[in-house]
Amino acid sequence: MALTLERDGVFRASVYDKTDWYIVDPSVEGGIDVAREAFFQRVGATNRGEWDRVARATVFLVVALLVGGGVAYLSNLIPGIDIWRGLIYVGAALLGLLLGGLATIPVFPLPEINATDGGAVLPIPEHIAEWAEDNLTASELWNLVKLQRRLGEVRRLANHLLEDWDFEHRGERPDNVIGSLVLPVLYEEFEERRQEFRRVSAELGFTPRPEDVRDILGVE
Repeated sequence: MALTLERDGVFRASVYDKTDWYIVDPSVEGGIDVAREAFFQRVGATNRGEWDRVARATVFLVVALLVGGGVAYLSNLIPGIDIWRGLIYVGAALLGLLLGGLATIPVFPLPEINATDGGAVLPIPEHIAEWAEDNLTASELWNLVKLQRRLGEVRRLANHLLEDWDFEHRGERPDNVIGSLVLPVLYEEFEERRQEFRRVSAELGFTPRPEDVRDILGVE
């Protein structure tokens, strides 16, 4: 079982040269096709074109050869290091490769883009894409993906608060407004979202991963 067909706002796309499954909110304002086209326009700049790859490879090779070859050449001018010659050559080659790779970063940077900006298009987690079948409706798939994402958002927020507090106060549990007001609300919201995610998963015959339904860090 796995997704194989693109249809009804379920499609494959490459973002930062990594291809994954994505899904459009079936109820998105303006229609699925408009949201999908806007998504492709937004993420298009994250993928390197053929000429970009060639240019990066050229810069990499030039820098690697200049640095590696230069260090190796200079080592030949230093007397009394014949016993270390092989090791120096290896080090020169590694240094050339390292600096060659680093040189491509500032020369050909990729823009930082949030592929899910606006929330109308979401990536389908790999484990869900591997479980889902093509006869699963787009609405059912969207609901499952969104519920898992919403559950993770609350967990990450609560864990972030607790981890920051532990770092600043050496593990003591917060007893101020964070502990008395914020965290209880997050815990309650988390539990509501977890129960909803479990209910929908059971209806669809999907088994959530243990890490997706585990407790929030610090919940007793």
